[in-house]
Formats: sequence, C-alpha cells, structure tokens
Amino acid sequence: MFGGLLRLELRHTLPTDVPDLHRLAAGWLADHGQTTDAIRHLQAACDWTEAARLLTDHALSLTLDGQAGTVAALVHAFPARTGEDFPGLSLVHAIADLDQLRLDQAAAHLDVARAHAATTPPDRQYRLRMAIASLDLLSARLRGHFDGVFEQVGALPSPADGQSNADVALGSDVRAVALLNLGVTEAWSLRLADSERHLQEGAALAHDIGRPYLEIACLAHLGFAATGHSLALARRHCEDAMARAAMHGWDAEPVIAPAQATLAGILIWTGEFDHGAQWLDRARRTTQAGGEPGIQLLVHQISALLSAARGQHREALAELAAAGQVQALMVGEHALSSKVIAWTIAAQAASATSSRRGRPSQP
Repeated sequence: MFGGLLRLELRHTLPTDVPDLHRLAAGWLADHGQTTDAIRHLQAACDWTEAARLLTDHALSLTLDGQAGTVAALVHAFPARTGEDFPGLSLVHAIADLDQLRLDQAAAHLDVARAHAATTPPDRQYRLRMAIASLDLLSARLRGHFDGVFEQVGALPSPADGQSNADVALGSDVRAVALLNLGVTEAWSLRLADSERHLQEGAALAHDIGRPYLEIACLAHLGFAATGHSLALARRHCEDAMARAAMHGWDAEPVIAPAQATLAGILIWTGEFDHGAQWLDRARRTTQAGGEPGIQLLVHQISALLSAARGQHREALAELAAAGQVQALMVGEHALSSKVIAWTIAAQAASATSSRRGRPSQP
C-alpha cells in the first residue's frame, strides 16, 4: 500500500522520470536473472522494442520452466500493432497458442517466425531456429502427427561453430525437449522400450542442465512407458514423478497428468478401484481445460476401464465414445485406439448381456 502511494506521488511530481526509472529497474532485474519482472518494467516504460527483444530471447526458456501462462500474459500486454512492428513476437504468440491448443494459429505464427529468422543477424538466427524447431516438435506431438515428430527430431539444426555459452545452453535445452517429444511419441506408438530409454535420457539431461519442469515432464510419461514390462516399476516411476512435482508446486499442473492417469490405470488393473478412482479424478481435473490429446485419450480409456470393472457398461461406452472423438482429431493413429475399439465391442456385448438378464422372461 505504501509502495503504491509512493509510485502515485512520483507520477505526480516527476512524471517524465518514470520511464527511465522503469528502464533502470529492468536492466538490474535482467542482469540478476529476473527476466519476467524486467519485461514488465520495460512494458511499463512503453519501451516495446526492448521488451519484445527480451521476451523473444527468453520465451522458450520461460516455457521450459513451466511458465507458458506467464509468457502468454506478457505477450498479450503488448499493443496490437507490435505484431507487425516486431515479427519476432510471432514465436511468443506461437507458444501462447500451443499452451491453449490453438494449433492452427500456432502454425501460422511459426510460419511468420520462420520467415523472420531468415532475415535476422547470424548471432540471433541460430537461437530462433532452435526455438522454432522445439515448438514444431511440440506442435506435431499435440496434433498426433507422430511420423512428423520422428522426422523433425532427425532434422534439428546442427550446432554452429564458435557458439556462445548461451547457444550451447540452448542446444542442451532443445535436445532435452527433443528427447521428451520423441519418448512421448514412442509411448503413444507403443514402442515402449525405446520410449523408456529416451525419457530416461531426457530426464537425466534436464536434471543436469537445471530444468526441473522438463525433467518432471519426462518422468511423468516414464511410468506409462514402463508398463510394458513391470507394473511395479511403472508405479514407482509415477509416484516419484508426482512427489517431485509436489516439491515444486506442480502437482495440479497438466505436466503431471500422465503419471496420475497411469497410476490410476495400474491401481484399477490390480483391483484397487477406489484408490485408482481418486488418482483418476486428479488426472481429470488437471486435464479438464483440454490438455494434450494423447493424455485425454488415456484418461477416457482408464475411466472406461473403471466403469466396466464396476459393471457400469453404459458409462464405459460413453467414455470410449469420448476417446474415439479425441482420436478423430489426431493426424496419426494413437496406439491406444485399437484397444478403444476392442473394449467398445466388449462393453457393447456386456451391456447387451446385462440388459437381457434384467429383462422379464417372455411367456
């Protein structure tokens, strides 16, 4: 309250000094690694050029730290005209679109970012290309374009000669992102051994470079990958991922939904219906605003499994129908789709049998 009073007094007594003070604050904050606050001060100073440069340079890093929502709020604080004046912000708009699953809009913004990258100075071009490649990978995965993920991982930009420390760090970030997307895509293709290997490698790299959000993203999917050979190990992976997420306050974030859904499925398979239902409810809550299609499909499938186990065949069919609708929006075929079809047939047969048993006998 007192701070607000002082700022109000400053605006009244020295209004022309306010923008320069915001710039001074931004410089200090940027030098001390507080990028988000630095950008906000630059925006308050109406220094849109420097704010756009700083946000473009750090948007991917902020996203890898679990701050995609913050990135979206920052880019939406720019005046509408900045989209034309600062085409580099198209990369930031793409991040915001991907966070909200606006995949077509994200693709359009990435096209603008690609054209902009081709005209930027060499010292910035590599960073932009690597950031675009990372977002292309995520976009392909969210679309269910699994072949596209495999192709793009093999086509990532090669390291440039004489890289700065920042570029080397970015290269490590992008490699960790590639391992995550590759591992998830392999999991959704039921190439579980490959998925497990790449997710473990991605988690280790993310740990080494100080990216806990990215590490937890890898670990959250590792449980599903391990179900191919050990439910006990898969359960330990899920519980480990959720414990780490809770340490950072991310236990209700979409990043941990794969572990919650996988653990729910394991518990239901082993007959712990009530315990499994609790974790399934958590997975539903963390994906209720949408979420990655592959995770939505998994949640619907496990929900159907629980309903069928409890003899609720109509509810199971409704969940399987919802899973089919999710699959219809994906470019490629999720490996769980064949199970959805098989379970739908089984649930229909069980529902018909149940109906006949409950029908009064004919004279």
